Amino acid sequence: MDRVVMGVFNEIDHDGRVERCADAVAAMGFDVLVYALDSGKPYHPAAWRAVRRRLPALGPLRPFVFWLGFVAFVLRTRPRLVHAHDYFLAFPGWLAARLVGARVIYDAHELILPGDHPQRFSERVFYRFERFVAARADGVIAANRKRAELMAAHYGLDRIPAVVRNIPIPEPGMSEPDTLARFPQLARSPGLFRFVYSGFLAPSYGLDGHARAIAALDGNYQFVLVGDGPARPVLADLAARARPGAILLLDRVPRRDLSGVLRLADAGVIAYGTVSPNEIHCSPNKVYEYAQAGLPCLANDNPGLAAILEEGGVGVWAATPEEGVRRMLAEYDRCKAALPAFLAANSWAGEATVVADLYTRVLPILN
Repeated sequence: MDRVVMGVFNEIDHDGRVERCADAVAAMGFDVLVYALDSGKPYHPAAWRAVRRRLPALGPLRPFVFWLGFVAFVLRTRPRLVHAHDYFLAFPGWLAARLVGARVIYDAHELILPGDHPQRFSERVFYRFERFVAARADGVIAANRKRAELMAAHYGLDRIPAVVRNIPIPEPGMSEPDTLARFPQLARSPGLFRFVYSGFLAPSYGLDGHARAIAALDGNYQFVLVGDGPARPVLADLAARARPGAILLLDRVPRRDLSGVLRLADAGVIAYGTVSPNEIHCSPNKVYEYAQAGLPCLANDNPGLAAILEEGGVGVWAATPEEGVRRMLAEYDRCKAALPAFLAANSWAGEATVVADLYTRVLPILN
């Protein structure tokens, strides 16, 4: 059985994209090993093996120590193909593959091309690594069509990268009684309309604006935020000063529990920045995650989000949170009705086929 080694500088049990990709490759009959960071929690995937590395806090040296371990792991296991996930693993993935005579696929989770925004030193370094690898990899994956086109033009690629979107597989999740037993603060009063946001609480997302807009509504409305991040103190202060129950903050929720939490809401909120190319041409899984939970989506005026919602009809977007909240309440029934068709047209099964087609194109070179 041919072996594939994947690498990701992340805790694998929190990275659904890598898990789904590993499942798709294992389903093709490969022996898949995924080298990742260790979350310290039990984790036993059924179709492939996770090799998790626990690293101390090493500051900026931490990625490079991980690199050394990954390259050494590839040298020991000698796979036929190395699949490097995200820009952190681009260069060590290419190097390790060349050292053992394997092919390499580079999977760009983000878009790190320079734009009008100032880049940090680390971003400039990883951009140069990606530029080097993208032109030399046997296959490249991008997270949406626009990103693929931009990468092909910027890096002068002979072929547009394969597009594998961030569409999650629906989670069965807990039942409503079990979810409420675990999260009793989510018990609903009669007539409550609940907005929910799940993910990183970034200041640039403007979630405080959505919190203020929802808290200011005259009626029985609530905004639940699930996650953590640097914007949390500001949001907690808003919750303390808002009308009782208007803003509720939960910590990060395990992915197996999240779908149950989402199903207790009515509409999902999603927001991204509008400065860097990575933000402007975002490839969110939340739109699909919300849709799978039966939630129309309220977004800010990010162009990438607006394009997805316009095509699918499953949400609204606006330049201000106040306008967005008003539009969602006015167009809720229309957006809700569009969910079944949107889900039928957007599933992980289609993305898994793209992964399989790419491997099939690369593998004849190996056989």
